[in-house]
Amino acid sequence: MFIEFIKEMNNGHRRTATGKKINKKTIVFYECVLKLLKEYEHQKEISIGFRFLLKQSIRINTIEKKYWVKFYHLFSTFLYNKGYSDGYIGSIWKSIKTLVRWIIKEKALPIAPVYNWFTITQTQYNPIILSVPKLQFLITDECYSKGLTENLIRVKDIFLAGCTLGLRFSDLMGLQKNNLITEEGQLYIILYTIKTGSYTKIPVPDYLSTIFKTYRTNKGKFLLPQYSNARFNILIKKLGEKVGWTEQLPKYMSYKGKWKEQKKGGNKSWQYYDHLSSHTMRRTAITTLLVLGVPEHVVRKVSGHAPGSKEFYKYVLIAQELLNKEVQQAHKKLFQLNNTSKNETKNT
Repeated sequence: MFIEFIKEMNNGHRRTATGKKINKKTIVFYECVLKLLKEYEHQKEISIGFRFLLKQSIRINTIEKKYWVKFYHLFSTFLYNKGYSDGYIGSIWKSIKTLVRWIIKEKALPIAPVYNWFTITQTQYNPIILSVPKLQFLITDECYSKGLTENLIRVKDIFLAGCTLGLRFSDLMGLQKNNLITEEGQLYIILYTIKTGSYTKIPVPDYLSTIFKTYRTNKGKFLLPQYSNARFNILIKKLGEKVGWTEQLPKYMSYKGKWKEQKKGGNKSWQYYDHLSSHTMRRTAITTLLVLGVPEHVVRKVSGHAPGSKEFYKYVLIAQELLNKEVQQAHKKLFQLNNTSKNETKNT
């Protein structure tokens, strides 16, 4: 019965709180969860199911809790044995908790709120976000572009567009020529985002206007060259290596609460460019706007985040961390200047 409900969700029966269908990426992840649950059932030779609580009693509730707590520990062990990280396992349990809530709400079945007995391990990580100097380098320094292939130049242009507009990769690749409009001499990108369906209007700076004009004359309806997410992620790493972002930057993964460094082939540590991906663009755009002092509610409007969004709050924390580092650097310079002044006074 448990697995049948997941199948029903994947068929589009489950809706978001606003009544919209869940997006394709979410369905794909539910399908992964479904596959893992089937594999678990086959391995353990069991069937996961709910007990209908037609009568409330302490004894039955206790039995039900023991059943689901045991399932939580056994299924978590099964996932760890497959080598999954805390973050990925947490996402799986988050989906299962969502499923149980949906069953209770939509099916009105008399089952225990078993999601209360599933714990999601919280993991923190520092995603790669281009610093303002790195972004300025891509925008203003034309020397490095001379050594790039035409393919990497197109990827660089897409990357700059993403780091400026803050759109999700699907929305960025979906931009059509009619999404680019002019009002009172200013270029804007207007669109309804795929994931949230929210209306967004973003001003286009001069350097991005030049990029759009380059591709606007091309055949086809899209504003930018088209790449799959997987292909783009491969090429953006090659671009990062070409422009010299080769400083060592290890990658860590949390496994059972312990952080372990992930190695490349040949037992080598990751370099900066290894971390670059399509997600870097959106993170960079949002964080850069916050660091440069754009009010949060304006940045949310650009990025399409809802007020109070937990996801958006992560960017606020990252931006604050970057600002703290800048302030610390300023304090160090102030301290150095103060010491220099004292030394000059002693010598006179």
